[in-house]
Amino acid sequence: MCASLLATAFARASALSLSSHRDCDTNAVIKCGALSTGELREKYNANSSTRAIYSFFGITSDDLNALHSNGQTGYVTKSGDVVVGGKVVARSAVTAGKQNMPSSTKVTPHGNVFFTRSPSVSFNAERLAAFVMMKDGRFDFAVIASCGNPVNASAVAQITPPQPAPPTPPAPAPVTPVTTPTQAPSPFVTQVQQVSQPVVQSVNVTQTVNTAAAPTPTTTTTPSAKTPATLPNTGLASIFAPALLVTFVTIVSYYMSSYIRRKLII
Repeated sequence: MCASLLATAFARASALSLSSHRDCDTNAVIKCGALSTGELREKYNANSSTRAIYSFFGITSDDLNALHSNGQTGYVTKSGDVVVGGKVVARSAVTAGKQNMPSSTKVTPHGNVFFTRSPSVSFNAERLAAFVMMKDGRFDFAVIASCGNPVNASAVAQITPPQPAPPTPPAPAPVTPVTTPTQAPSPFVTQVQQVSQPVVQSVNVTQTVNTAAAPTPTTTTTPSAKTPATLPNTGLASIFAPALLVTFVTIVSYYMSSYIRRKLII
């Protein structure tokens, strides 16, 4: 029957190791067990019966190599729990042994005879130290150190611990505002006065050059703005004045001729 003292785990450079009592009875799958993963691999490779029992539990040589590199220490309880780091990682454990006991199931793969059962059937202690393999944070298999018996169990879903909130960045240092001094108003007030400039009249200058003699420039000043001509008076006086003048002259001529005739007759 597989039994051991409470194990204390400690790490070595070559292998994962456990401190435990050794069971060297006929029930042990590996006689006197294995207290390190290095010893476990050596005894596994040396015994075909051990390899057949481990194969039935789904444990291969590669799995033992992974256990040697990345295994963890824990324990299996008599009630069927697998515990690592104080946390239950699997329940309803099933183990194996070479000795028949009540409530055991006989298995004969490839002519190798062994028996499977709950730890409550075979465990004398409340818990036994074990090497535990975890894959992606979930239980994969275990091996009891004191007897080398393999263990299967139902993995318990692991709750990912909440990630700590990222640290709050420090508040930026206060920026001291720069005060620009206000410029005092100048006592001199600049006034802008709009001055209307006279319009310079454009003058066209025409020069006549005599090619036969010395050039005598003739300057003709033509105002760019034409002076309007005086329009005739088109009132009534302008219309009747000539007629009145003719009538007046006719009347005066008539009386002058009459006067002269009278003088001649007298």
